[in-house]
This record gives sequence, structure tokens and C-alpha cells, in this order.
Amino acid sequence: MMMAKNSVDQTSKHQRENRIDKISKLPDELIEQILCFLPTKDAVATSILSKRWYPFWTKLPVLRLQDSIHCETRRQTMIKFKQFVSRVLRRNKAVSLHKFHLNCRPIYERRCFNTWVCSAINKGVQEIEISISTTPKHHNFLRLPCQIFKAEKLKFLKLSGRILIDFPGESSSVCFPSLKTLHLFYVNIANEESFGKLFSGCLVLETLILETDDQEKTLNFKIWSSTLKSLSINFRYSEHKLEINAPALEYLNLEEYYHQVSFIGNLSNLIEAKINFNHGIRLNHLIRVLYNVKFLSLASYWYSEQVPHGYAYPLFLNLVQLEILVGLPGWDVLSHLLTLSDNLAILVVEVS
Repeated sequence: MMMAKNSVDQTSKHQRENRIDKISKLPDELIEQILCFLPTKDAVATSILSKRWYPFWTKLPVLRLQDSIHCETRRQTMIKFKQFVSRVLRRNKAVSLHKFHLNCRPIYERRCFNTWVCSAINKGVQEIEISISTTPKHHNFLRLPCQIFKAEKLKFLKLSGRILIDFPGESSSVCFPSLKTLHLFYVNIANEESFGKLFSGCLVLETLILETDDQEKTLNFKIWSSTLKSLSINFRYSEHKLEINAPALEYLNLEEYYHQVSFIGNLSNLIEAKINFNHGIRLNHLIRVLYNVKFLSLASYWYSEQVPHGYAYPLFLNLVQLEILVGLPGWDVLSHLLTLSDNLAILVVEVS
């Protein structure tokens, strides 16, 4: 009986060793790629496995840094996180950084926070994601270092949470010669001038996602761009104004509740549009702008607009799929849309 148990133990041990051997036989480049998908804290922890594994975390071109909820209430935990981030950035030997993701709370000194971000920029980082969480005790907004708005190699920028976008004075400038994608999620945009500087400094921008629920002020967002191809806007219940002039636009996702929306010029390159509208868009005008789309989704619960007598709509010759969710008062206009779509292949209708 004892011999059988020993045999099973030996077999189990041999199987474990084989699994370990399979991992250890992987080439260094593949191991580094695998570690890039892990939080940096976990990647660093693999350094204790063996001498071979120790240097891997210092070569990673992707850094994913996130503090703990305890950093706000335990000073020693916060200090350890600061030391950890500083050590990771100082010891990083990658020729350049591909991604720098930082998720933390607004409890760190501005000098410390700026040092982290600037270290990534100095490594020629191509993608930055910064998320500042809201905490019960800290309601302040963090300003980003001015260097981030002049990062020459940055292609992707995502900012979320308690971040202040503010460029006071003429001396403040923005220049993103390589930025293709910009995501702004519930950040604090100080004023129209600051957004204008940020957007106009994106010289080759192709994708913009903007979401905000700021109801303390009303801003006029001017989205004027000759390079923009994808635009998603969600102002929720904020009463902002929106002007869109983007002739190269191919995808439009617009969540409109109370703000005013106007289109300047045409959207002849538009392929897909998803519009949730209520009060701020004249549907008659909207239909004239969207005439070239192939895929169209329109949703409205409370909208009511009569078709003007003798009003001529353009033909929707490219439209192949139409989704409509509309309250009964808005059906008059949308029913005309069906008569203009000769090539329509898919129709989804939901009446509320």
C-alpha cells in the first residue's frame, strides 16, 4: 500500500516538474511578452522564481501600475506604492515603452505624480492610460504635467476620472504630432479654450471618445477636424453645445439628451451612425446629414417633430441596415426615411 502511494506521489511530482520545464524552456522573448499582459506588480513577483527570471521585469515595454484601496488609509502602504513605482521606472531597461497604464487615487504629491508620467514620456511611450479614482476623503483634481501634451511619439491617450484639463494663458500649448486616438472619460474640462487647445493640438487625430456628466457649466465643444474618422460623444444630462465639422468621419456614436448639436458641412464618408436623441437635434436636419450611411441606428423616446410641407429628403442609396427605437410621436419623420431607402436589407423596429 505504501509503495503504491509513493508511486503516485512520484508520478504527481514528475508531472509538476514537466509543467515547470515547459515554462522554463520558453524563449526569453516569449516570456517577456506573457509578462506584459500581467499587472506590473505580478510581473515583478516572478523575479523570485530563479536567477533566469529575475531580469525579465526590468525589460518590459508595458507597465501596468495600480495602487491599493489601502493607500488612502494606510500611510505605509502609500509609501510602499510610491517606492515601488519609482523603482520600476528607474530600473526599466526597455529601449522604449509601448504602454504606460497608471490607475491611482489623487493622494500623491504633484511632484511625485509628474515624475512618474514624465519618466514614461522620456522613454518614448506610445500609449498612455491614466485613471484617477474618486475617494471619500479626496475630491481634488490632478493636473497632468505639461510634458505629456507635447509627447512626440504618443499615439494613444486615455484619461479618466479626477483629471483637470486646463491650459491657462497663451504660454500653454499642445502639440501631438503622432496622436491617433484620444479618450476622455469624465475628466474636468475647465473651459472651452482648454478643450479647443487640446483638440486643435491633435494634428492627425482619427478617433475621439468624449464622455462627461459635468452639469456645473455649459461649454461649446467644437469638433472641427479634417482627419477624424471615428467620433463618440456622451454628455448624459449636461447641457453642453456641440458643433461637428468632420468631413472624413466614418463612424458616429452620439448620445444626446439635452445639449444642442449642429453639423457643419457634410458627412459624405460616413458609414455607420448610432444616434440617441431627444431635444437638441432637429431630426429633419439630421437625416439630411446622414444620407450616405450604410448602417444607421436611431433611438428616441420623447421626440416629436412634424414633416414640413413639401420638405425634400435626400435618398439613402447606401443604407442596408436600419434600427429604429422611437416613441409614437416621432414616427411621422422616420416613416419617410423608409420610403427613401430602396436598398434596405435589414430593418429592426422597436416602439416605446
